[in-house]
Amino acid sequence: MKTQTEEMRSEEAERETKEREQVKKLLAEYKRKVNKEMEKHFKEMEKDEKLKKVLREIEEAQAKHPGEKRKAAKSITEINEKHWDELYQGDIVLHVEQAQYLLDTVTRNGQQKANSRAENGAERREKRGTDQNGKKETFPVLKWPLLTIPFSFHSIIPDRFRQQIHFAIQLWNRNTCLSMVEHGPSSPGIQFTNVSGKGCKSWVGRKSGPTYQQQINLEYPDCYLSGIIAHEIGHALGLTHEHQRYDRDTYVWYIADNVKFDKIGNFDKLATERSEDYKTPYDLGSVMHYGAKEASTNDKHTLIPKAGAHYINTIGQRFGPSFGDFMLMNKYYCGLQLLPDGSSINTEVCFKNVMCENDGFQKPKSCTECICPPGYAGNLCEKVDTDGYAPAGVTNNCKGAIFIATSEWQDLHGQIGSDSLDSSTDHAYCHWQILAEIGQIISIQVLAIGDECEDACESGNTEIRTEANKGISGLRLCCPSDLGSTGQLEISAPYGYAMISLYSFYKVQRFHLRFMQHED
Repeated sequence: MKTQTEEMRSEEAERETKEREQVKKLLAEYKRKVNKEMEKHFKEMEKDEKLKKVLREIEEAQAKHPGEKRKAAKSITEINEKHWDELYQGDIVLHVEQAQYLLDTVTRNGQQKANSRAENGAERREKRGTDQNGKKETFPVLKWPLLTIPFSFHSIIPDRFRQQIHFAIQLWNRNTCLSMVEHGPSSPGIQFTNVSGKGCKSWVGRKSGPTYQQQINLEYPDCYLSGIIAHEIGHALGLTHEHQRYDRDTYVWYIADNVKFDKIGNFDKLATERSEDYKTPYDLGSVMHYGAKEASTNDKHTLIPKAGAHYINTIGQRFGPSFGDFMLMNKYYCGLQLLPDGSSINTEVCFKNVMCENDGFQKPKSCTECICPPGYAGNLCEKVDTDGYAPAGVTNNCKGAIFIATSEWQDLHGQIGSDSLDSSTDHAYCHWQILAEIGQIISIQVLAIGDECEDACESGNTEIRTEANKGISGLRLCCPSDLGSTGQLEISAPYGYAMISLYSFYKVQRFHLRFMQHED
C-alpha cells in the first residue's frame, strides 16, 4: 500500500506529464513567433561597421595561423539537441506559467510594433517589460523559501560523479548565504540524476509543491564539467542566462547568419528583476553566459563581445561561477547591499556592514570577512594573492608579484601547471598585479601565449583585467591567434591598474608580456 507521500508523488508525476505536453505546445508557438522577430532585429545589428571590423580582425588572425586547431567541448545546446522541442534556451525546463509568459510577451511585443507602425508610419520604441496597462512584468521564477536547500542523488549516479557534483555545490555554498545540504534519496528538493540521452537540464527556480523533487539531469560524460554542473545549479536557484539581460545589446553582437534557424529564439531577452533591479554589471565571464559559438550552424561565431575580439574566450566559460555570479546570487537571496560609503552588508543574514577593499563584498557566512575578486586575498581583500595554488600532486610553481610600472618596458613571464595536471574540477592559478603612478596609464604588450588552444580556453588561460571595477571579468587568452594578426596584442589600462591571472586545469599554461606607464 502506498504511503501518503508516495501517493502525492504519483499524482505530481501524472500532472507533470500533462504539463510537459502543454509546455511543448506553448514553446512551439513561442519559438515560431520569436524566431521571426529576432531575425529582423539581428539582421540590422549585422550592419554595424564596428562588428565588421572585429570579424575581419578574427579572420586575419586565423589566417596567420592556418594550422591552428581549437579543441571544443560540446556546448550545452549541442548536448541537448535531441530535446529541443521541450526545452527553453537549450537547457531550461519550464512550467506552464513560464511558457505562457514567454508566448504572451512575444505576442504582445509584436502587436505593439504593428500598432506603432500603423500609428506613426515608423516603429516607436515601447517600454519593455510592461503589460498594456504599463505594469512591470517579469519572467515568473519562484525563489526557494529557506536558505537551506535540500538535495539528493538518484541511485543511478555513481560515487565518482557525486564528487564532481559536490565540488560544484560547494562553489555556491562557500560564496553565498545558501546551504545546499544532502538528504536521503526520497527527500523533496533538488535531485541530481544521470539519465542517459536526457542531456544537461534544469528548472529555473523552485518547482512548487512541498513534496516535489525537481531534477537536474547531468548526462555522462558531456555534462560533467564543474562549470556545466554549476550552470545547471544556477538555473535551479533562479538564474536565467546572462545574455538574456535587457542590456545585452550594449555588450555583445549577435550574428544571425551563423545560427541554426530554429535556434534564433535562444538569443531573446528577458526583463528580469535579477538583472534589472539588482544593478549588477553585465558579466561576460558569467558561468550563465552563452559561448561565442553557441547554436552555430557552421562552427563560426554567433556572439561577439563589443569589448573586442580578445574577449571571445571570456564568454561561455565553464570553470565555475564568476565573482559577478556570486554577487548576483547574494543580492538575490541574501539581501546584499553595496552602500554609498563603500561598505557592504547582507541584510538577510548579517547585522553589521563591513568595509571590503578592492571591490570585494561581505561574506554572508562570516560577516566580518569579505568575498574577494580573483587575485585578492585577506579578510578584507586588502592584499594581492601572490602565493597562488596548485592541486594535490602538482608543484606550485607560482611566482606571483606586485610590479610598479615605469617609463621603461619591463618583461613578465608566467608559467603554472605541469604535464601531469588534468582535472575537471580543481585547477592551478597565479596572480600578478601591475600598478602605475597617479595620473599614468599602463600599456601592456602580450608577446607570447600558450598553445593549449580551445574554445573558451577551457584548459586554462591568461586573464587580464583592467577595469576600474576590479570584479569585472577580463579578456582571456590561450592560443597564438588570440594575439591578433600581428602576433602582439596591445592593451591599455586607463585606471593605472592591471591584474594578470594565469589558470590551468590541464597541463602547462604560460605567457610572456611587457608593460610600461605613460601619460594619457
